[in-house]
Amino acid sequence: MLRTRRASYLVLLVMLLVPSSARELSCLLQGGLIDLRYGQASIDVGGTGVLLQWDEQTIFTLDGSARSAEELTSALEDGTPLKVVASYQAKSGLVSRCDAFSPAPMPAVSLELTPWIPVLKPGQKLEVVIERPEAERAGLTSPILRIPGQTEGSKFRSRPDGRFQTSLVVGEWDLREVPLLVQEGRRTLRGKRISVSAGRPRIGETGPTVASDHLDLIPGWFTLEGSSLFLDPGSVRLQVSGGAEVVQVFPRRDRVDFTLRVVGPGNYQVQASISDQLGRSAEKSWSFTVRP
Repeated sequence: MLRTRRASYLVLLVMLLVPSSARELSCLLQGGLIDLRYGQASIDVGGTGVLLQWDEQTIFTLDGSARSAEELTSALEDGTPLKVVASYQAKSGLVSRCDAFSPAPMPAVSLELTPWIPVLKPGQKLEVVIERPEAERAGLTSPILRIPGQTEGSKFRSRPDGRFQTSLVVGEWDLREVPLLVQEGRRTLRGKRISVSAGRPRIGETGPTVASDHLDLIPGWFTLEGSSLFLDPGSVRLQVSGGAEVVQVFPRRDRVDFTLRVVGPGNYQVQASISDQLGRSAEKSWSFTVRP
């Protein structure tokens, strides 16, 4: 049973919110704030708190070992940074699993991954092999592969040549540098890290639509939707028609703010684009009016 009678604080930061299935969302957290109390987890997402629920069925782990919510909280009392992947149900906000990782050394295992590429995409089949000498060195007889945040593990099959092999189909995840774990009984070994990108970024709401000529600088913005984990903030490009100019640009994880200087009343058009580190881009244009 998980119980907290006092407020418990973790220094963590949500890096992304992405769907892992029709009923769950996965979050990758790194470096901000989580407040665990009375069965609730307040998670900071870029300065905005997201309130989720957890109960005695919620699984908490630290470096692959089961922990209670209180134990997970106390692990950070010395200021140790953690990376976390948490799965929760979209409708109820109930956290089903919260897997935390510290920089502390832990037993390692060598994994052969096919394909071995910097970033995987949803729908790809990932094959994982443990060669016979490595399996014997690590004392593996019935290993299970686990991906942080995913409730089900993948059992390795023993091959006639002594290798262990398993495979999985990459889900609709957005994950950066998440370690693959191999569990053997109560032991957990850390393997290679993988990154997954669920899709390209998209530009959502935009502004301004109407502005006043009395302003020296006119604020503008556009929101970012879709997959934002691999965004390249330096790739923002803005073009404005009618002699207007872009003075400043302030890119953030889920929004880009900028300021404009116009030549007077009239109609103007903005063209905005942004790319991610995989070369995928999002573009959008809109018009706004400056009134005297």
